[in-house]
Amino acid sequence: LSKKIPSFLERVGSYLATIEITGKVVDEQGLPLPGATVTVKGGGVTASTDKDGRYSIKLPEGNVVLVYSYIGFVSQEITIGAGDKVLNVTLKASDQSLDELVILGFGQTQKKIAQTGSSVSIGLKELKQSPTANITNALAGRLPGLTAIQISGEPGNDKSQLLIRGRATVNGQEPLITIDGVKKDYRAISLLDVNEIENITILKDASATALYGVKGANGVIIVTTRRGKQGKPTVSASVQRAVQTTIRLPEYVDSYNYAVLANEAYLNDHPAAEMPPYNAEALEAYRTGSDPYKYPNVDWFDEMMKPAMQTQANFNISGGGQQSRYFVNVGYTDQGGIYKTEKDPKYDPTSSFKRYNFRSNVDIDFDDNFSMSLNLFGAIENKKDPNISVADLFWTLNQIPPNAFPVKFPTGSYGEKGFINPARFLNQSGFRESFNSSLSGMLSLTRKLNFITPGLTLKGNYSFDGYFQNDFRRSKSVMTADYKGLGDYNDPASYTYKGIDAPLSAPTSAFNQKRDVWMDVSLNYTKQYKDHGFTGLLLVNRAQEVIGNQVP
Repeated sequence: LSKKIPSFLERVGSYLATIEITGKVVDEQGLPLPGATVTVKGGGVTASTDKDGRYSIKLPEGNVVLVYSYIGFVSQEITIGAGDKVLNVTLKASDQSLDELVILGFGQTQKKIAQTGSSVSIGLKELKQSPTANITNALAGRLPGLTAIQISGEPGNDKSQLLIRGRATVNGQEPLITIDGVKKDYRAISLLDVNEIENITILKDASATALYGVKGANGVIIVTTRRGKQGKPTVSASVQRAVQTTIRLPEYVDSYNYAVLANEAYLNDHPAAEMPPYNAEALEAYRTGSDPYKYPNVDWFDEMMKPAMQTQANFNISGGGQQSRYFVNVGYTDQGGIYKTEKDPKYDPTSSFKRYNFRSNVDIDFDDNFSMSLNLFGAIENKKDPNISVADLFWTLNQIPPNAFPVKFPTGSYGEKGFINPARFLNQSGFRESFNSSLSGMLSLTRKLNFITPGLTLKGNYSFDGYFQNDFRRSKSVMTADYKGLGDYNDPASYTYKGIDAPLSAPTSAFNQKRDVWMDVSLNYTKQYKDHGFTGLLLVNRAQEVIGNQVP
């Protein structure tokens, strides 16, 4: 017996031979399923359906099985037959999803089949797919009805504004934030490490937010943190590196084309003119780059921008026995800036952001009827920036022409005439630094009152949150130079100077502190009658907010 081994060319030809399958994925009512996944079983080829449920995927010829999947629906496998070109697939809803528990707030849950309000959740697995320093950016595009608007990419200031079903009120559109059942300051969600989150649920309509009353007018975001489970200790450690860069920047002409167009515009306005702004000598110098100090050609965005690195490290451990369970998480985030900067001997104007996170969630069952939970959380942030705003820097970059002046002259002085030099503005204006610390603690006690009636529970929560922020800045200025047009570039006398050399000023600082105290006591009742269930909640809460030394 002999077996024919395909030649190299036959193997390559087989690999290159592909077929294209198109079609539409719908539900049992014939409605399209946008975002459904079409995957080759056992392979790496994947496609997604568009807003109309349509897809297109290229496959190698041969025995291929396609897997169609969508959240909340039963996955379906189809073997591709000879001559198949169009495959329309109908997915059936999963009955299992109807038994899932939906979070309603204040620790209340309800089966999905009984839920009438509009809500949606996302878990840890999906959140970790986005390597973002701020959890609000990981939510973008993942939850229907949630809009995330990011207006800055500055390290430590890149959080997104979250809106649920648009802007519902006039004087503030932020949704209510709760973490482990307790109302928190809106900024609290930005402090969280993604690895300490179990899931995030958003409540979107009046029915879903009824428990919160008017405070839920803009929707509610419910964050549930991870807790320990009975079993052997589980240890997890990870390090993640990411590259951040600008998505899109304006592209401007170089000095030669700028000069040519400037001459053309001038002659259009002054047809009889004999001397345009740029003569033949200047045009040739711009074209060849023969005299970069007198006739500069600067790509300012290229001079000022670079890719930046982001590092996220995490370590957590969880486990426990029958009576006690624990979850401990430690996280570190280091986010760099995209500016090209020059270190001053006394300071570094580079943008950077560092955050250190800690969380400990402990659950203790003293007996079958009495239990306690203790949650501790801390975050320390250190943010550094040049002493200019992002808006001012980008305004300057978009105003300056490429031939205004060189970045620096051979004497070491920054060039500047008519426009602000972005490099001088960035590197020699001083620096800002911010230190933020946050501390949170929550104690929960739960007592079953089965001796009164089965299903009756008394629960109390006490939560404390402290926020402290300290900002300080130091200013500086340097003289700028303008070449006279004659003389040696290395001779300081060949320049005229503007401004003064002023060393770093004394620090100016500002601080802010805030404390929130939350207390609530609730009586919960749950009763199951065969296929029917009844739940009741009676809750009283008290919230105190202390801003600085004033009690509002």
